[in-house]
Amino acid sequence: MPANLPQGANALIPEPVVFVGIGWSTDEEWEIDASAFLVGQTGKVRCDRDFIFYNQPEAPGGCISLDMEPRSGEDMRGFHVHLSQVPEDVSKIVFT
Repeated sequence: MPANLPQGANALIPEPVVFVGIGWSTDEEWEIDASAFLVGQTGKVRCDRDFIFYNQPEAPGGCISLDMEPRSGEDMRGFHVHLSQVPEDVSKIVFT
């Protein structure tokens, strides 16, 4: 079931694979890049490979992949996240 969460909200994620969609609405046609960051215990990205974006669309091990053309009419970009494949030393994933 899709859920729209406000910034800072938490939700239980019972599925092993989730889709995180990012959309926007403007009066003009814009191309906006979406990115994801695997953040370690230090609060920083552990290495360059933990930055997922248009030029590096998949994280090592395939835990996150960028979808440039998701099927939802509202989502302009999205990420498939395989939660069981996220490295144990990643404390959070940031989407921008």
